[in-house]
Parts: sequence; structure tokens; C-alpha cells
Amino acid sequence: MTNRHSLVLAAICTGAFLVLSPLFLLQVQGVTAVEDIDPEADASSCVDLTVNMRYRSTDAQTGGQVSLLQDFLQGRDFLNSEPTGFLGLLTFQAVKNFQMSVSISPTGFVGPITREKIKELTCEDGTNLIITLRAKSDNFFSVTGGGTVTLEDLSKSGFENSLTAGNRTDELLLLSGVPPLPTDSSSEIYYFWSGAWRKVGSGAIVINSQLPLSTYFVIRHNAMTDSTIDLPSGLKFYGATDKNGTPRPWDSITTPSITVLSPNGGETYANTQGSEIRFRWQQTGGSDVAAFLMFPDQNFPG
Repeated sequence: MTNRHSLVLAAICTGAFLVLSPLFLLQVQGVTAVEDIDPEADASSCVDLTVNMRYRSTDAQTGGQVSLLQDFLQGRDFLNSEPTGFLGLLTFQAVKNFQMSVSISPTGFVGPITREKIKELTCEDGTNLIITLRAKSDNFFSVTGGGTVTLEDLSKSGFENSLTAGNRTDELLLLSGVPPLPTDSSSEIYYFWSGAWRKVGSGAIVINSQLPLSTYFVIRHNAMTDSTIDLPSGLKFYGATDKNGTPRPWDSITTPSITVLSPNGGETYANTQGSEIRFRWQQTGGSDVAAFLMFPDQNFPG
């Protein structure tokens, strides 16, 4: 019997407490180590944050979600420390760096836009998006995560071939707004006919199938019967309406804005050192916020 065998047996027979590293146990000849193996070790965990977080937020205030945020940031190499449950300066800066990487204004505040982006990046399961296009309907989509989807991707997904240039079974409506305004109409309309993509109003000239879709687009299904389309991952489906129906499913999406309420809005001042301007603003969907500016060489209170 080897010395390694003797050491293990001695620990078992005498009841002694012996701390052995996992590596040592795996190396013991003739001994089979038992271990748990994650069957989905490469699968990313879905991070669906449900509360807003700001500098100095804690796990106690957010139901443990600060640690979830920190774990996400660490996994993406934005944070080089273990989760602490406290959103301090390091985490605050890590949030800013993440926001910059995904074209979100780097405020450090984890609000609805940042939370949705984290969810998009971690909860996408990589499977295709299978949608039933109802007869005579408009179907609303967006390209998520900064990816690219082309005309060819749609034609491979079941976008229907038109009977003629004038009798179009499916139409693709591209919109320039991000997000589109309720009054925005399509900037371009495409259709698939005789094995190639064409643009409405261009005389049925063949269009390059590698043309990327706009961020927001509509698939108009003109047929009298339903159809199923198997779209690539990376798309979000908002819902459907009858053709030209209102309101459109994405009309509730708003772009963050600030409206100056006082003193008069939009004016500028030439102030001397130590002077002060008090102002307030109203956030879309929120309450008024009061604040003030002081020019250099004047101490701030507190």
C-alpha cells in the first residue's frame, strides 16, 4: 500500500480530521473522486434586474440585486472584485464603463435602459424567434444588442415570395426613428419576388440582399391567410396590429429628455466667480427636481 493510501485510511479509521485539497484526492491512485459537474457550464445566467440602482445602493435596499449587478460586471471584465452588495465607487465606475460600451449615456445610474440592456445580453437563449403573421397584419420588430440582420436573413426565415411586383405577399417597412415616433411612416419598403429583393418605387431593380435592416422595422403580411416566419435570434417582437392600425405596439417607448421649467428655459448667463444659479427640471414621466450651480472659487454646502 502506498503512503497516500495509508494516509487516507488512517484518517478514516481514527476519525481524525484531515483537510485534504481536492487536487490531492483526485491524485490518490485507486480512489475515485466524486464531484458535481454543471451540465450547462458554458450557459450564461439570465440577469433580469427589476429595481433601479444608484451610487451607495445596497443589497438590503434592492433585494440582493446589487450583488447580481456586480457579478454581471465582474463576468464582463468591468469589475475586478468580488460582489460586496454595496454599490460603491468601483462599481459605480464599472457601470459607467459598461454603459459606454453599449452606447448608453455613462451616468452610473442603473435605470430601465441599462437594466433592459443587461437582460438582452444575458437572457437571450440563442434560439430563433418564431412568429405567426396574421392575415392582413402589421408586425413590429427591432434589432437588439447592436447586432445586424440583413434582407437575406429574412428571406431565409420564411419571408414570403410575392406573386408579382404589384401583388406583394409580404412587405418590409424600414423606419429611421430610434425609436420611431407615433407619426413616423416608413422610409423605405422592400419585397421579395422571383428569388431577389426589390424596393418599392425602384422599378423592380434587384437589391443587394446583404442590406442591413433598420433598428425598427415592420413586416406587413398582405395575404388572406396566416403565415409562420422563423426569424434569427437578436430580434425583439413587440406585437401586431391590423394593417395601418394604431396605436402601434412600440409607441409607448420614450426617449429620455429634460425640459427646463425655470427661470425661463434656454437662456445663458455671464456670471462672476462665486455667483449662483438656481434651476429645476422635470424628467419625462417623473417629478420636478431642484438643484443649483455655483461658479468656481465658491465652496459647495455640506
